[in-house]
Amino acid sequence: MSDDLLPFEFGKDRAGQPRKYSSPRAFEFEVEYYFDITDVSYVAMYHKQLDKFGNPVELKVKQPYTIEGLCLHLGITRQTLLNYENESKYTDKYRHLYKEFFDIITRARMRITQQRVVGGLIGAMDPNFAKFLLINTTDMVEKSEQKVVGAYVNTNINSEPMSPERIREIAKKLEDEC
Repeated sequence: MSDDLLPFEFGKDRAGQPRKYSSPRAFEFEVEYYFDITDVSYVAMYHKQLDKFGNPVELKVKQPYTIEGLCLHLGITRQTLLNYENESKYTDKYRHLYKEFFDIITRARMRITQQRVVGGLIGAMDPNFAKFLLINTTDMVEKSEQKVVGAYVNTNINSEPMSPERIREIAKKLEDEC
């Protein structure tokens, strides 16, 4: 594939709006540039403690990767990024480019997710917040398991009240199961 920009017709969405990136190579360059810039960017964070003069202690913390930060850097919205991942947005003539854009975005998402997982594991990021982000922005889910042991359920709604003998019989049966 040529490094040149593709014909304008590829860059048209259904509404006729030209795409910001019509070349997967140019798109990949900008995505990598976002990560390079973010790797050397720091955010000021203030510690709860004060210094000996009563001033807040400022800590420089490495800026985390985010999908929103990537979109801001690329000059596109989150929805536009989703459109680049959507095969139906490509005309038949340029459908072969879908895989290239999709792969670039998938690798970027994996890199962002990897930073969140590692940050949560080593304590660089609040583990609960890392968990929240991972559950709500990826296909990861929290698994919970419930186990019921020795339960007796009376499914007969119109039954007569149970006799004391019947209750003792059921209680004995449950004790034997446990």
